[in-house]
Amino acid sequence: MNIKPFLEKLTENWPAKAICLVAACFLCIFNQYSSLEQRSVPVSLEVIQDGEMICTTHIPSSVSVTIKTSSENIGQVSPEGIVAKLDLSYFVEEGNFDAPVFVELPANLKVLDPLQVTVIPENIRVRLERNIAKSVKVVSQFVGEPAYGYDVKSVSSEPPYVEIYGPRSLVESLEFLPTEEIVVDERTSNFSETRKIVNLDRLLKIIGESEVSVTAEIDYQQGFKSFEHFPVSISQVAGNLKVDSSYYVDFSISGSQLNLDEFEPQAYTISANLEQITQAGDYDVPLTVLLPQHFKLENISNEAIRIHVSEIPVRQEENSEAEAGNE
Repeated sequence: MNIKPFLEKLTENWPAKAICLVAACFLCIFNQYSSLEQRSVPVSLEVIQDGEMICTTHIPSSVSVTIKTSSENIGQVSPEGIVAKLDLSYFVEEGNFDAPVFVELPANLKVLDPLQVTVIPENIRVRLERNIAKSVKVVSQFVGEPAYGYDVKSVSSEPPYVEIYGPRSLVESLEFLPTEEIVVDERTSNFSETRKIVNLDRLLKIIGESEVSVTAEIDYQQGFKSFEHFPVSISQVAGNLKVDSSYYVDFSISGSQLNLDEFEPQAYTISANLEQITQAGDYDVPLTVLLPQHFKLENISNEAIRIHVSEIPVRQEENSEAEAGNE
């Protein structure tokens, strides 16, 4: 056989022959895949973000994986063993990115022929931020009311601060983390309990212990009590003098609410002492306030009052006896 004429005939009008060959291959492949059956299965999406960045936007929990193969093989397709991954660990800059979804098939599906695999969505839009750490205050919160007459004076935790780790914008905006609620109903004395720290966001991580010791200080409730138009007690008036008018003041005191409830002022609680006054006239006399030591005077309408003092008239009989005695 003469090879040269054969090659000449083979290469004769080769562009058209090449086009026909490609078209034939395409039609063959198209016919093969168009006759394939497909099955779509939901697959849990595994997110890998163990690098410097973390995603702050929503990521779907699953994706749809579609597998096309021959009708003889389609029965082998199931979600078992199929793994879908979104790997964010290789990103090193903050910003918005389209991260690809990777699909790994189990060994029994890899050997299928023909085989076509697609995933929806192929890419997921993510917002990435750098992870940073920061110490924030632990704020203890309580519910309920202590027994009547008592107050929660302070609530503290040990340790008072905790270190958190997470997305930059979230960590920078956070000033404190609360504890689980502490019930103080009907309490009358100090107590300590262990409480967990409440993590406010799933993207945050608490570094170290997630529990603190919370101490609540319970003390007497402080209150106020007011008295209006209370009479002033006048004392130490000279025998030849008298005070014709009554005097009144308003005053208020503070102290334990339990003690205030039981307290009633005595007649001598507010007094004016006239022992230094020996003759009739008008005098500004300072007031004296006598209170039990566990009370404090908060306010009084007058610290001194102007008192009019007059002489007591001598009776006629007394004058006659005095004159007879003089004779």
